[in-house]
Amino acid sequence: MQKYCLKVQYAKYKMMKNKLGIILLLLMVGSSSVMAITKAQQGVINQANKMAKAYLSKHYITYAQFAYSAHPSAVADTQLAEEVEKHMADLHAQKNDILAMSFSEPTAIVKAGKLLQCAVPVKILTHISGGNLTRYTNMIAVSADNGKHWRFMDTGGKSIETIVRQFPEISSKIVLPALPNETYEPDQH
Repeated sequence: MQKYCLKVQYAKYKMMKNKLGIILLLLMVGSSSVMAITKAQQGVINQANKMAKAYLSKHYITYAQFAYSAHPSAVADTQLAEEVEKHMADLHAQKNDILAMSFSEPTAIVKAGKLLQCAVPVKILTHISGGNLTRYTNMIAVSADNGKHWRFMDTGGKSIETIVRQFPEISSKIVLPALPNETYEPDQH
C-alpha cells in the first residue's frame, strides 16, 4: 500500500512538474514577443530623442534626416533644414524658444506594406513672451527598413483619418493617444 501511495504521489509530482514546465515555456514565449515589441518601441524613443537633441542644439541637417517624407533624399533634407533654420530664427526674434521635448511610450507598432509605423506622444516646453507654454502633440514614426531608422511627422492635432488622406502610405490602424491640454506658466518677476 505504501508503495502504491508513493507511486501516486510521484505520478502527481511528474504531472505538476510537466504543467509547470509548460506554463514557464508559455510565459517565456509570451514575454519574448513582448520584449521584441518593447525593444522596437525603445528604438523609436531613442531615435526620437536624437531628433530632439539635433533640433534643440540647432543641428538642423541632422534633424531633417529624422523628418518624415514619402520620398526622402539628401536634397529634400537640406531644403527642410534651411526652412527649419529660418523658422527657428523667426521664432527666436519674437522671443519664442523651444526649451525641451520629451517622448512617451509609443503605441503598438503596425506594419503597412513595407513600412513600420506607430504614434509617439510628445511634450514640448516652449518659452514664449511672458512665460512657458507646455503643449502636447502626437508624432507618427515611420520606418522603411524594419526599424533601423525612424522618421517622424507631427500630426498637428489632426485625426488619423485626415493624416491618411494626406499620406495614403500611413496606416489607419495607428492609434493616436488622447493628450493633456496645454498649460501656461507665467514668468516669475
